[in-house]
Amino acid sequence: MAKKVQGAIPVVSLVSKLLSPEGGIGGEALSYNEYCRAKLDAAGGTAFGDALSRLCDDCGKEPRTVLLLAWMVYEGRGTCGFEPARSAAVRLASTGFDYEYEIYRFEQARDAAKAAAGRGRDGADEDAAAAAAAEAIATCAYGGFGEGAVSDEMRAHIETVARATMEAV
Repeated sequence: MAKKVQGAIPVVSLVSKLLSPEGGIGGEALSYNEYCRAKLDAAGGTAFGDALSRLCDDCGKEPRTVLLLAWMVYEGRGTCGFEPARSAAVRLASTGFDYEYEIYRFEQARDAAKAAAGRGRDGADEDAAAAAAAEAIATCAYGGFGEGAVSDEMRAHIETVARATMEAV
């Protein structure tokens, strides 16, 4: 009996995913923890890893703060847009540590947008997403890309991190 139940679990899971309102296979949301794990695993010995390290050292923010904003843009493109990441960047710049609240707010906005629009995302432009991620990171780390707020070196690091974090996980 136990073998039959174990054997049926993958089938039940597959059917559940296919019938879910989120869209089943390919339309599933990526959790913040999964996203961070994938991006940090990919960072070792790369230009992205170096840029992330230098950026965090310079601005005093933790890598998980930067990746939280990037995840919001990554998951928000094609569903709820970039505004949740922008507003989170402003709040995180001042509070710094309320990750759970920001994740909750973002997931609520994303899920509401998905429910209103139907299944999946429309594959929003990766360049626009990278620009939005760079803007959110700069806002949180330095108050934005305003006149003289960010050095050219840090701007390059922010853009490297933003581009790398928008690549498929």
